[in-house]
Amino acid sequence: MIEPIVDHTSHQKALRRIEKLWGAKPGSREERELDALATLVDTYERRTFPIEALDPLEAISLTLPMIRRIHQKLGIPAEVLISKPPPRHARSVRRTRKTESKRIRDSLVRAVQQREPSIRVGK
Repeated sequence: MIEPIVDHTSHQKALRRIEKLWGAKPGSREERELDALATLVDTYERRTFPIEALDPLEAISLTLPMIRRIHQKLGIPAEVLISKPPPRHARSVRRTRKTESKRIRDSLVRAVQQREPSIRVGK
């Protein structure tokens, strides 16, 4: 019988059952159970362990040589490229971070357009 996944114990129980059902014959009752359990586990994990989306600056992990080239070629202050982002937890911090990200993005766009007017950078 399939049970709701509401806590760590029921989550672990469902994962053990999924392991046993893995490789079930297509179209079988076991495959339908596997599919239902996988859906329940996915829903529980998304709710319990949300993954925050990265902002563009976090997604691009700049190396020191990359920072130097960007600074030299585009004239963007190195401090902007190497500054540590604020923590993610406070709502006010998120607003500050969005403002800072927008300021950095705008700075990058201006620098690119000044250096290479033929390059169009979309917003």
